[in-house]
Amino acid sequence: MERKRFPTDSSSLRVSILLLILAAAASSSISSAQVLPALPRCTHSSYELTQLPPEEEIDLAPCVIADINPGPSSANFSVIPLVHVTPSRCGVWRDGAVTGVNVLNEGGGVPIGFSQDHFVKFRLVSVMAGSTMARGYEGRHQYLLRGLVKELEAPFIVGTCSFIASIEKEVAQDVQAILMAQVGPPSFYQPANSNPFVFGIHINSDTYPLPNVQALDFWAAKNNPSRDVPVRAIYRLESDFFRSTCQSAIQALQNSGFTNIEALEFHPTKDDNGDGIRNEFDNRTLGQIADNACPRAPDFHPALFVCTLIEHDILLERWRQNQCRPTSIWLTAATWQWAHENPDLRPYMHGGAQWHPALNYSDEYFDSGRDLLEYTYQQFGYNGSYDQLVSYTVPILFSKHLQNAYKVATNPNPLQDFATPEGRELLRRDLKLLEVDTIFGEISFDKNQRNVGRGAAGTQWLPFERGEFIDVRRNEVQSNNQSDVVFANALVSPLLQAETSIVLPSPSAEGCNEGSFLNRTALENSSAILLSACESCPIDTYSAGDYDAAESCAECPTGSTTKGRTGQSECIPDEELNFILPRLLIGGYVLFGIIAALCLITVMWLWTYQGQVLVRISQPPLLVLVILGCLISSLSILFLGVQAEFASDMVDAACMASPWLYGVGFAVTFGPLLAKLLRIMLVSRRRNIHVNKSVNSQRAVGIREVSLLVGIILIIEVAILTAWQIDSPSQWSREVIEEVDGFVTESVGRCNSDDQFAYFCALAGFQLLCLLAALVLAYQTRHIHSDFAESGCISLAVAFTFEVVLLAAPIIVLARENNDVSYIVRVGSIFVQNFAVLLLLFVPKMIRVRESMQDPSKRGPNSERQSIYLPVAALTNSTWDEAADILNQMLGEDNAMPEEQRQNLEKVKAVLLSGNKGKKQNKMLHVPKGLARFSTTNSLKLSVKKQSSLYILREYAGIDIAKDSSETEVMEESARGSSPMSDDPGGVYLLPEFEALPSHATKIKVSKMLSWSSLKRWDFNIFDLCHLSDGNPLLFVGWAVLGSPHSQFAMSGACGEEVALEDFEGYNFSSSDLKIPMHTLCDYLRVIQDDYISSNPYHNEIHAADVLQSLHALLQMCEDHLLASNLELFAILLSAAVHDVQHPGSSNAFQANARTDLALTYNDNSILENKHASHSFVRMFGTDSNFGSKLTDLNILRNVDASKLANIRSKMIKAVLHTDMSLHFKTVSDIKGEMMKSDYLQDDETRWDVLMYLLHMADISGQAKPRPLSTLWTDRVMDEFFAQGDKEEQLGLPISPNCDRHTTLKADSQIGFIKFVIRPAYDVLGGIIPQVKERVVPIVSDNLEYWMEQRKIESPDVDSSGGV
Repeated sequence: MERKRFPTDSSSLRVSILLLILAAAASSSISSAQVLPALPRCTHSSYELTQLPPEEEIDLAPCVIADINPGPSSANFSVIPLVHVTPSRCGVWRDGAVTGVNVLNEGGGVPIGFSQDHFVKFRLVSVMAGSTMARGYEGRHQYLLRGLVKELEAPFIVGTCSFIASIEKEVAQDVQAILMAQVGPPSFYQPANSNPFVFGIHINSDTYPLPNVQALDFWAAKNNPSRDVPVRAIYRLESDFFRSTCQSAIQALQNSGFTNIEALEFHPTKDDNGDGIRNEFDNRTLGQIADNACPRAPDFHPALFVCTLIEHDILLERWRQNQCRPTSIWLTAATWQWAHENPDLRPYMHGGAQWHPALNYSDEYFDSGRDLLEYTYQQFGYNGSYDQLVSYTVPILFSKHLQNAYKVATNPNPLQDFATPEGRELLRRDLKLLEVDTIFGEISFDKNQRNVGRGAAGTQWLPFERGEFIDVRRNEVQSNNQSDVVFANALVSPLLQAETSIVLPSPSAEGCNEGSFLNRTALENSSAILLSACESCPIDTYSAGDYDAAESCAECPTGSTTKGRTGQSECIPDEELNFILPRLLIGGYVLFGIIAALCLITVMWLWTYQGQVLVRISQPPLLVLVILGCLISSLSILFLGVQAEFASDMVDAACMASPWLYGVGFAVTFGPLLAKLLRIMLVSRRRNIHVNKSVNSQRAVGIREVSLLVGIILIIEVAILTAWQIDSPSQWSREVIEEVDGFVTESVGRCNSDDQFAYFCALAGFQLLCLLAALVLAYQTRHIHSDFAESGCISLAVAFTFEVVLLAAPIIVLARENNDVSYIVRVGSIFVQNFAVLLLLFVPKMIRVRESMQDPSKRGPNSERQSIYLPVAALTNSTWDEAADILNQMLGEDNAMPEEQRQNLEKVKAVLLSGNKGKKQNKMLHVPKGLARFSTTNSLKLSVKKQSSLYILREYAGIDIAKDSSETEVMEESARGSSPMSDDPGGVYLLPEFEALPSHATKIKVSKMLSWSSLKRWDFNIFDLCHLSDGNPLLFVGWAVLGSPHSQFAMSGACGEEVALEDFEGYNFSSSDLKIPMHTLCDYLRVIQDDYISSNPYHNEIHAADVLQSLHALLQMCEDHLLASNLELFAILLSAAVHDVQHPGSSNAFQANARTDLALTYNDNSILENKHASHSFVRMFGTDSNFGSKLTDLNILRNVDASKLANIRSKMIKAVLHTDMSLHFKTVSDIKGEMMKSDYLQDDETRWDVLMYLLHMADISGQAKPRPLSTLWTDRVMDEFFAQGDKEEQLGLPISPNCDRHTTLKADSQIGFIKFVIRPAYDVLGGIIPQVKERVVPIVSDNLEYWMEQRKIESPDVDSSGGV
């Protein structure tokens, strides 16, 4: 049903009361049949009657206050009479009923019946029966009620005021009319069968304290599980309301397990102590009850339930005197007028009521109870109460009753039903079963016919500091915008409609919080005993717990205060500034002094001994830079100790001075060290220089280059520091470490900026990078003698500094909040770094200089070596003119040296001063014999001296052994006294790259891999060799295979093994008729290896080395090497090494389709194979426009006569061209045909065809190798195929088979390759070489099965039979 809204102004609905003068002499003279006509209209309004003084009120005669008559009944319209008789003081009850009837009668009335076509309106006759103070009032009230019910045949009685409600029960029974009483005590309704027509709309009053009981039980469950909280209930005995209310609380607490419960009863009208004063007024009697309930005991906090009428004033006063601190007080008067009249007593009091304005119940006419009371205020001009709302609800409830009783009736006639006792009984029973929602809340009736639809409204007087609260007296929302706390009677139950949570225990029982104490004097003087009597601790005192006396607030310890505040739980220490300890600052200054003193000592030492050779060859300018850098970086220690309580320009400047000084100092210190290491590395690399590199690219590093390197490092450091200075300069600030209540108790001063950490990381990262580069250079030059290079000392200094920076940086970040630790770490790391550099760099020099001055022969661990090292070291660091000056100083009278060394240096000086002019044959005229002897020897023991001699000859005589054959011959003749020859093919040659391997253990590993037995293995792992040989697989394999057995002999000697050359197997090409020179062969292999394109995934130097080794393994499986000659074996093995040189990583088809220069050059015929063959001989013999001028002589066939050379060249060209995969099937067919002949290996041409077939099989042996080698080669070849496919797609060319990365399946491609290419070819090869059939063919079959299994994973839907 749509809600009807009523206006709130007084003009819309006003009950007109006729002012009639009633002249009847007495109510007993009025006959029952003439009750209503005989009653006059009241001359006062309902509210005015409540305001009459007693003397006027007592003389009031009965009168009609309201007669709302909607008219006569009809066929579909019934008028139901309601009777309401009240005394003069019950104005709100009368006005509430009037309001209810008026809203029901509005419009057509209330529809009832199944079809909702019958309507009901109500006639309300409300009679004021006079004053209850008048004699005989009860009889008059009953007479009027009985008469009106009979006269009007009324089925319903609206109950009168609660305090006289009992007089109507008898009348309801007599007239059998339903009485809706407005009274709460349970005894009123017991037993129900004694008066079945009496119903109660009020909530049972014994439920009032239950919300407080529930809250107490919940609190005890958490804070007092034993539930021995003392509970004291004080109540009047002569009133069922007071007694039943408190007893219900006792019963509920007992049911919850509370054990310490005591009921304190009293008869209010009796005089228990006989002093002539009734108990309800007797201070002594009530005081004793109060003492029993809450005595003067500090730790006794009872929960009090007080069910009294007027006695609570005396009880509360006595409890105040006892300094009682109850857990809670539930008081009947907490919701009465008394609470509004005693604002000082009510805080935190609990109460219970029928209704509270915050309850959000509604009906068809009003959204809430507050709306209803606002409406009645507009109608009647005064603020109503919950009694008005209840009285309003009674006629609403009757209408709900009728609607429910006739909800299925097709022709309802309530008047006819009410006319018979049976009908009235049926209606009574329907009412008993009614459950309905009203503006008063849910209504339903128990067996005693009282309302149990909802619980009572639990309330508590709680503080509202700011915001809105409901004023119960005015039934409206009020606002508190003041700073003072306002206590309002808040709704705390039921929970779903509560305004706020209940407060339990009371503030007084909770004790005092930290920072306060219990002032018992204030407690005794306070009116509100539930308010806390705690007071804040005075200034500079504190408390940390529950204290009961003022002296418990302790004085603040020395060095702390409360910062002028009261009520503190702790005292705040004075701010700890965390200054660096003075003794640490002194220690830092001392460390700086030590560094400064060391710098001064080293500078003075350099100045004093600058003429010494060891000092001169150490490049004193660089050493001075190192000293200067150490001093500059150490200066940062002085600025690290600058500190202040507040920021200032001075400390801000110190913040950036420290990184500037350290950064610049680092660059100046380690730039020269890095440059010296770089120089050493370049010098050492001359031992292993490739023959095709320019001499100019290998020049030494002089002062200018060193200065440039130092400058680059310094520029980068300054750039970072400048960006830091401009973008986010560090400034001094104090960072709060700890604070209490907003007061700083500890702080630390430090330099900070938004991006400081980023710049710090940039500096540290760059410095670590420099140090790491220096460590790498130091490792690479570790074999250079320290007298020559100082690498050992520099390496130690750099490594030590690297560790210091690496460890100090994170510690500085982690310890930044501790100034002392941070200062120690920073100063310590700077000191240790610079101290280590100065100590490790200069102390060994000082010792060596002193030893050389005391004993000239002590110039190193080997005096014989020194004669070569000293001039080499000096000359490599000088220009031509500077070198001459150094030689003059070395030859001075003050420098004692052996005569032989002096003569050698004189000759070097002559070579130097003569320049690099003249004919080649004259270059050796000035070279000492010793240099020539060392440069040409093959002795491993003298290899270091040999390299030094070669260096001097190349730098200062212009003679390069690898390039100037004529000078080589002169040197050899001078050294050995024998006839000149171009190379010694039979000599033992140790590959320089093998000698340069990083460790002895690595050399042993490589030596084992390159042994004759290892090289014959079919499962040889070329990838491991590539890793161990530092990326030189073809050079090492070619040297080991083509140089066997001399290469194996040389490796064993280098590894310390004593084995005779005769004990090794090998091809022995150098000692055969071919006389292949091993040194030249290795140079050639080195160049060929470099010409392979390493970026190719497949066709690179690793593949070439693998093919060479695989071919060698196949040859070793043959009996007598297929009867091949040395020439044939050498030609086929060398062909394997060069067969894919300069392969571009794309196929012949791609070259032809793309019309590349190669395709145009070789007319689309075996394009790449022609290129490989051509390039290999260009490198060996001649000039190529792509390589510039005449190449270094790499002719490995120079000792072979012309006919053999032509034969080798012809066979190699044919073999390389035969690797063209387009010839594969023809080749297989041809070999199968040749095998039909019984003596096919006797024929030279056929034998060469077989050898070429072995090369071809080695070239495609990837899928014939055991896993994982086969899968590694598959991955590489597929990567190269896909790269070609990507190029073809970019160029718009057709994508070659197996080259489309989007469609090609790896497994499918390998299955087809093995089935149709590899397996048939190796089956044929197995017919030639039985070991291939036994060892290799099973591997091929196994790989095929593997790829078939892989295809199931890649393409599970493909036929598993192996079809492609």
